[in-house]
Amino acid sequence: MSTTFGYARVSTLGQSLEEQREDLLRYAVKPENIYTDKFTGRSMDRPGLEKLKGVVKKGDVVAVTKLDRLGRRTKDVLDLIDWFRERGVTLDIQNVGRLKPTDNDPTTRLLWTMLAAFADMERDLIVQRTQEGKAIARKDPNWREGRPRITTSGKDHKIVDYAASHSVKETAEMAGVSERTVYRIMRRVKEEREARKEG
Repeated sequence: MSTTFGYARVSTLGQSLEEQREDLLRYAVKPENIYTDKFTGRSMDRPGLEKLKGVVKKGDVVAVTKLDRLGRRTKDVLDLIDWFRERGVTLDIQNVGRLKPTDNDPTTRLLWTMLAAFADMERDLIVQRTQEGKAIARKDPNWREGRPRITTSGKDHKIVDYAASHSVKETAEMAGVSERTVYRIMRRVKEEREARKEG
C-alpha cells in the first residue's frame, strides 16, 4: 500500500514552517508523515530530507508546496528528482504538477530542468534585490537592520487567551478569521511576549 509523505523546508532558522505544514495537511498528508528542515537551500545537508529518503518506497508519493522547497540550485533539484524517480516514487509539487517515475522522456526532463533553473534564478534575483535595497537604505542614518517590531493589538491578545482553552477551529469561528490567521496571531503574540521578557 502506498503512502503519501510531505516535505517542507525554510531557508533560515527564524522562518516558520507552519504555512507549508498546513498546506500539506490540507493535501491529506498525515502529520507523522511530514518531514521538515530549517536550513538554507544552498546546502544539501538536510536531516529531515535524509530521514524521508530512508522511509519512502516504490509507489509512494512525496508532496511539496513548491519546487524550490526541494532545493534552490538547479543541479541539486534535478538530482533529487532523479533519486525519487529511480526508486519509483512520485513527486507532487503543488505549484507545478505531478511527476511520476515513468515521466522520463526528453521533453519532460527539459521542462523540469527549465523549472528548476527558473527557481534557482528567482532566488538569486531576490538576494540581489535585497542587497541593493539594503545598500540604498544604509544611506539613511535612521535605518536599522532587521524587521521592524510589530506591536500586536488587544484583540490579538484576547484571541490568544481564548485559544488557551479552546481549539484553533473554535477560536477561528469565535474571532471570524481563518485557522491560518489564528496560528499567525498566536505566533506573533508569543514572539512579542518573549521579547518583552528579554527586554
